[in-house]
Amino acid sequence: MTTISGTDLAASLPEGRTPDEIKTREDLIVRAFSEGHHLPLVWLELYARIDTAHADHSARFFVLRDALQLGIEGDSFRPNLTAFGQQRIAEISGAVLPTSRLVELAWEQGFWISPSLQTPDAKMAFTSRMLQHSRDVDAKVRSHHELVAGNVGKHWVLTNRTKDRTIEGAPAAANFGWARKHSAPFNPWQPESTKHNVHHVDYSQICWLVRRDVILDGMLIDIEEIGRDAELFALMHYEPLQVWSVPDPRPGGSASVPEAVAEIDLPPGEWREVLRKGMKGQDVGAWQRQLMRDGHSLDPWKDDQDFGTCTHNQTVSWKAARGLPKNGEVDSQTRAMIGTDPIERPSSPADTRIDYKQAKHYTVASGRSIELIVLHSMEAGEASTTAEAVASWFAGSSAPKASAHYCIDDDSIVQCVLDKDVAWAAPGANKNGIHLEHAGYARQTREQWLDDFSSRMLALSACLTARLCVTYNVPPVFVDREGLKRNERGITTHNEVTWAFRKSTHTDPGKHFPIDHYLDLVKVEIDRLNRA
Repeated sequence: MTTISGTDLAASLPEGRTPDEIKTREDLIVRAFSEGHHLPLVWLELYARIDTAHADHSARFFVLRDALQLGIEGDSFRPNLTAFGQQRIAEISGAVLPTSRLVELAWEQGFWISPSLQTPDAKMAFTSRMLQHSRDVDAKVRSHHELVAGNVGKHWVLTNRTKDRTIEGAPAAANFGWARKHSAPFNPWQPESTKHNVHHVDYSQICWLVRRDVILDGMLIDIEEIGRDAELFALMHYEPLQVWSVPDPRPGGSASVPEAVAEIDLPPGEWREVLRKGMKGQDVGAWQRQLMRDGHSLDPWKDDQDFGTCTHNQTVSWKAARGLPKNGEVDSQTRAMIGTDPIERPSSPADTRIDYKQAKHYTVASGRSIELIVLHSMEAGEASTTAEAVASWFAGSSAPKASAHYCIDDDSIVQCVLDKDVAWAAPGANKNGIHLEHAGYARQTREQWLDDFSSRMLALSACLTARLCVTYNVPPVFVDREGLKRNERGITTHNEVTWAFRKSTHTDPGKHFPIDHYLDLVKVEIDRLNRA
């Protein structure tokens, strides 16, 4: 919990009379956020639904209830930011800027307040005007706990209109918002405009964010999979979205790492007794750098001194690799293992226990012909508990109408549906396929699919696939969408199934999944099994 009040934070900010003062103010705001001096980020759901040529789709987006507020409960303010400043906050938070359509959805589904307008003049970017605007908003939203951010201020938004555009020598930015009234149609004071660049700011440009994780038709996916899709884009925008971030105008700059965060490696003996998710500070940063030195990726946040979900997941993996309890706490037992190597893991499913947790939704079958091994990504983070977590989700009372035969992470395999039965995983390849879910995201690069965690996971998965190929006489060859249409047998991906049969929209495990490397691993293991 932060201990710095909004009053004290505001007093540390320059007035913003010059571009240099505005830049200094923004760096201080980003630094304050990265150090945790803000109210808790409360995420509420926005609902969207569309009918496409192939299916009906619904999505739940997660957005901030109110604009970002710095300070403590009862003494806070809403900082104003340039578009680039908001991008820096978004990347630290694992979020993205909204689109104009998402702003409209927030207006439709939230609590409307009238715009808090000020007289346009040369002082619009001053800190005093920012604080006055926040006080005016406070007077209107006090006691309301619904979604209010749809009309708290104007929004920096993502749009293709800024692609490759510059204004006064800097990348263009787009702002939008402030509905005149809470009745249809949406009629904003500020239509979507690209007349400003990424350095512009005024009292009304609040910081409102959208989380990257979205629930689409009951499945957790990354927001870019929706926004870039030729049909699904309509859930969140008016055309497929190509622009997903605000360009960094600084030569060699980085939007995600605040410049002022200290990089001091405190020795483990000076850390707090236990570090866990939600904590912030230099000891957290020191632990994050230890994780990265040991090959655990914390992109894009790196050592931001914030023990978030990514740091938690990588802590679980680090501990599991050394035989420690698979939790995300850095305790005395964890500190004692710093500097040790991971325990050598079994390389074959024959040596790896396969747990079983029955999925809720599947189809009982008998005598089906298994022609395909279908690879998926779980759209869940790299952690040594991901397989168990997703298997539990498939089995739980709120399970999606989906399942898979196996869930795999870097040290465990959990079977959710018997091989003889039909999993609900990829329409078009369910009746004749065995489906393998992998920890990770479809957006990952080839390098990320080949990092230490994924390399262990893919080796484990390839051993399982090799056993399945031998058991069901499935050839260890890749089958693309055209091959699927010709009823060829082999190994494929959910993406290829989607394009072949047009019965779903999923594109996992993504275009950078190293299928060539994976097939090589499978073939090596098949040779080993045949020799044995």
